[in-house]
Amino acid sequence: MTDWPQYESHKIVRAAKIVSIGESTSEDTVRVLIVDPHGDGTREPFECSQASMHAAAQVGWYAITYPDGFRSASPSDRFEEGYTPVQP
Repeated sequence: MTDWPQYESHKIVRAAKIVSIGESTSEDTVRVLIVDPHGDGTREPFECSQASMHAAAQVGWYAITYPDGFRSASPSDRFEEGYTPVQP
């Protein structure tokens, strides 16, 4: 693996920290994550299928929306290593 090509993140994504995770009743249901997008205690729902969340999202991770609309989640350390905030 050490000789595999290297890649740098070049996408601008929307992301927010996950502060709570709703329950799913089956693999086909939508999992509701609650995020705090501005770090000010404001809560917003973020709905995503189990498959695209890898059924492993945790409180403290980032919920992510990519430019093509795909939604996912990432451990905070990995996300913070790969992305920096875009200044308005």
